[in-house]
Amino acid sequence: MKKVLSIVLTFALLLSVFGAALADSEYDHVTAAADYADHVVNGKTVVKVGIESDPGTMDPYTTGSSNGKNATIKSCVYQYLGMIQGVGGPLAGELAKEWNQVGPATYDIELYDYIKDTAGNAITADDVVFSYRRAMETASINNAKDIVSIEKIDDLKVHLVLSADEVTIFERIMQSIPVVSQKSYEESGDNMAKNLITSGPYKVVEWVPGSTLTLEKNEDYWQTPELAANDINQTANVDRIEFYVIKEASQLSIGLETGTIDMVYNLSATEADRYLPGGSNYDKFNMFTSLNNLTQTMFLNASEKSPLGGSKELRQAILYAIDTQVLVDGASSGYGVVCKTFGSDQLGDFQEKWNDEAYYEYDPDKAAELLKASGVNVADLNLRIVTNGTSMRNRIAQIVQGYLLAVGVKSEILAYDDTLFNTYKNENDQWDLLLDNCGTSDLLMGMWRTKLSVKCCSNGTAFMLQSDELEGILQAAASVATNGPETVDALHQYVKDNAYVYGLYNNLAFTVTNQICTQVAFNSTPWMLPSASTFVWNK
Repeated sequence: MKKVLSIVLTFALLLSVFGAALADSEYDHVTAAADYADHVVNGKTVVKVGIESDPGTMDPYTTGSSNGKNATIKSCVYQYLGMIQGVGGPLAGELAKEWNQVGPATYDIELYDYIKDTAGNAITADDVVFSYRRAMETASINNAKDIVSIEKIDDLKVHLVLSADEVTIFERIMQSIPVVSQKSYEESGDNMAKNLITSGPYKVVEWVPGSTLTLEKNEDYWQTPELAANDINQTANVDRIEFYVIKEASQLSIGLETGTIDMVYNLSATEADRYLPGGSNYDKFNMFTSLNNLTQTMFLNASEKSPLGGSKELRQAILYAIDTQVLVDGASSGYGVVCKTFGSDQLGDFQEKWNDEAYYEYDPDKAAELLKASGVNVADLNLRIVTNGTSMRNRIAQIVQGYLLAVGVKSEILAYDDTLFNTYKNENDQWDLLLDNCGTSDLLMGMWRTKLSVKCCSNGTAFMLQSDELEGILQAAASVATNGPETVDALHQYVKDNAYVYGLYNNLAFTVTNQICTQVAFNSTPWMLPSASTFVWNK
C-alpha cells in the first residue's frame, strides 16, 4: 500500500506542477487576418468544420448521434420556440413572437404570422402542437417529460401546461423541442431522417453518411434580418458550411494543418498543445478557449444494492481519498477548473461563499479515519467504477482507482459503450461509482432539479436514492415561489454532507481555427456555432 501511495503522490506532484504552469498562460490568440479567396466558391463563402461523428439521423424526434448531431448542424436547420442566448443567458424568441405566464406553470405563446419552411409550408399553432406531442410520444427529448399538455388557442397561439412551476423548466422546454411543419414531416417519407424540410437559416444540400454533410444559406429565409439579429442561432455569417466526419483527434489536427478543415471544436488537450504558446502551430492558427459547461462528475451509489449505500462515512472516505487537481492534470493535461459543488462556478446561482468552504479536499488521513468509522471491512470491498469508455473518463477512472488502492480499497473499472452505459447508469445494481458528465445551459438548479430528484429514474435520484427528506429540500430550492440563495445553499450543503454526488472539474474546451475566423460563437449547450462565428469577410 505504501508503494502504491508513493507512486500516486509522485504522479500527483509532477502533474500539479505541470498544470499550475499551464494555468498561468494566456491561451486565446488571433493571428493576422488571411486572404480568403480560396474560401469563395461560385461566389459563396465556404467554411469546413471537423466533427467527431456523423449525425446518423436528422429526425428531430430521435436521439441519434450526440456529437455530430448537436455540433450545431441541428441548430442551423431546425428551429425552436425560443433559445437561451449563451450559457446562463436570456431567453430570446425564435419562432415565438411573445409569451405570457397566465398561471402556475401555464403559458400562452404567440408565433410570428409569416413563418415558412424551405418547401414553402407555413408553420402555425397546429404544427407546434404536432411537434410537441410528437416529442412527448417518442420520449426522445428528455425535457418533454415536463409537458402536461399543449393545445391550440388559434392559428398563431398555443396554451402550454408544464408539470411544475419550477425554475428553468419553461426556458428548457422552449429551446429543446424542434418545431416542424406537420405536412413536411409526414411527406418527407422518412420522418426527416435524411430528407429535411426545415425553417432554419440553412438547409441541407448534400449528405454522404459517415463522411460529409453540407449546409447552404436559405436565401428565402422567412425572418427579417433585424429580428433574426436578436437570436444567435439565426445568424448566418457564411454562405456554405461543410461538415467533415473525422473520428480521431490526431486526424482532426492534421486536417487543420493540411487545410482539409478550417475549424475544430473541443480539440483534445494533447492535440491542442501545438496551437498554444510555444507550440509549432501557434502563429499559424487561431485559438479560442471556453470553460466546458459539462462537469466531470462522480455519483456514489446510495442504494442498498451497493456497499456505499449503507454508510455515509464510507462515501465521504472515498472523496477524501482523491485529489481532484490531479484528475485535472492527469486526465485533461491541467486544462480545467476544480469544482466546489456539483456543477460549474460559472452558472448564475453558484454562490461565491462555496469557494471558501471545504469540499472534500485531498486528505488520506481523514479518509483512513472515516474508513475505520464506517465499520465496513475494507478487505471485502471491490468497488465497481463505471464509465462510458471515453479517453478522458477512462483516465479519471484509472487515477481514482490508484487513489482508492492507496487507502486500501480495491476497485475494478467497467467501461461500456454509450448504449449500455446509458442503460446501466439508471440501474442500482450495476455500479458503485459512476463517472459521467452533467451540464446545463442555464442555472445549477436546471441540472439539480433533475439529477437530485427521486423522479430522475425508476430507482430514484441519479445516485439511486429514494428520499422524502432530500426531495423536500430539492422542491424548496426548485420552486419558483421559494427558490433563492438560502434554499439553493441548503440543497448544496445537504448533498455535499451526505457525499451523494461529487463535482470533479470542468475542463477547458479548445476551439482551433485557421486565420479566416476571428471570433468563435457558441450556443447555450454550448456547442460551437460556425454559422454565427465571425470571419474576415464579415465587415
